[in-house]
Amino acid sequence: MGKKILNIIGDVFLGIIVLMAIAGIIYGLSLRKNNGVPRLFGKSAFAVPTSSMDISKKEAEEKGLNKKTLIHKGDIVFGDLEVAYEDLQVGDVIFFKGNLIQNDPNEYIIVHRIIDIAKDENDKIQYYITRGDNPQIPEDDVQVVRKDTYIAKLSGKLPGAGYIVLFLTSNSWINYQAKDGTENAFLKGLYNFKLPIGFGLLIIIPIFIYLIVMIVKLVSVISNNKKVDAANEIAQGVVSDDVKDAIIQEYMRKQEELKKAQEIENQEETKKEE
Repeated sequence: MGKKILNIIGDVFLGIIVLMAIAGIIYGLSLRKNNGVPRLFGKSAFAVPTSSMDISKKEAEEKGLNKKTLIHKGDIVFGDLEVAYEDLQVGDVIFFKGNLIQNDPNEYIIVHRIIDIAKDENDKIQYYITRGDNPQIPEDDVQVVRKDTYIAKLSGKLPGAGYIVLFLTSNSWINYQAKDGTENAFLKGLYNFKLPIGFGLLIIIPIFIYLIVMIVKLVSVISNNKKVDAANEIAQGVVSDDVKDAIIQEYMRKQEELKKAQEIENQEETKKEE
């Protein structure tokens, strides 16, 4: 019974690993095909890695922000890729490509709220001005979004679910800086490690353990098969006396262990009855 349960657990675990691998492959192919933007059935999804949009309900109400558009670090956010750039309005939360700091050569997917619209003399949209909802962000810390950097408009969210994605795909969840500004060298090293720590803990290590278990099982099966072959040879009278003696001794040893175990079990039952 115990072995059956372990086998079921092993099969379920393997199934989860396979599904996660398939999802990762689909996600990776989507990123490569769409210039770093995951796309599926006209939608896109991201895990929010920073607190730039974090805001309390009270502060959001004071600013008159739509509750449905409030997002926080660790959320999974969904974007509608079919909303046209020209149809966006002040108050919309959008996804776009941009630089986190000036002169940064790397582009990131950023999620901010539109706070203003710049138009030309013909009332044609030139660009949108966006900013994170977090009140700790300086008022002048804004991002300009043009048509070629716009990705999608927010269409939904899964609060907190993004922490799992961040844990598996990056080390941004590791906080190496204390409130007083001091840095923990060990945590900073993990933060800058190229391989996501979470991926190693939840995927690589379990797979390694699973492979070891499978190897042990394989060795056990091979060993049992050898014993069966030896027993068949004994039955056919084609093995030496030394091999026979060794097998008989092994059998007697196991019988003695079973006998002792049975005696201990009987003693425990007797004590319970007393």
